[in-house]
Amino acid sequence: FLIGFYDEVFLFLRIAILRFKYTISTTGFTMVLLVPARI
Repeated sequence: FLIGFYDEVFLFLRIAILRFKYTISTTGFTMVLLVPARI
């Protein structure tokens, strides 16, 4: 039971980290696109 539980937590953390990185990269990309438009 514990091993499966840790596997689920580990998988959840990996997905959360990937989603976090993806959000940061897309936000940075949008910023790069928007900044020259404002100037």
